[in-house]
Amino acid sequence: MKRNLFPSHKSEHGYAFPYILFIISIFLLFTFHQLALYDLNRRTTYNQIEQYKLHTIYRMATNAFSKNMSVELPVTYSFPYGEAKLESTSINGNIAYYLVKMRTDKGAYQRQTFQRQYPK
Repeated sequence: MKRNLFPSHKSEHGYAFPYILFIISIFLLFTFHQLALYDLNRRTTYNQIEQYKLHTIYRMATNAFSKNMSVELPVTYSFPYGEAKLESTSINGNIAYYLVKMRTDKGAYQRQTFQRQYPK
């Protein structure tokens, strides 16, 4: 008598597996999409926090320079979020142009200019 290793079931129709495979594929697609959105949201939040720190450093540096304008340029200010280096770029008549180079404690970097008008 021959023994059958792979018994044949007569009630198989072959439709359950493709449906289940499709449902699992949709579920995995949705899961990976949510993971990608989470990662994008995390990186966006990190960049927004760094931008907020840079803006805070810029405001603190220009305020510190406005309070004590007799300092020798270039001057470096250290703040809790990072540091700012302020240097003079040009003077046109009674308008002075300054460059602020800012770096946060996490390494984000930005350069921004501002101007001050002095009385004649």
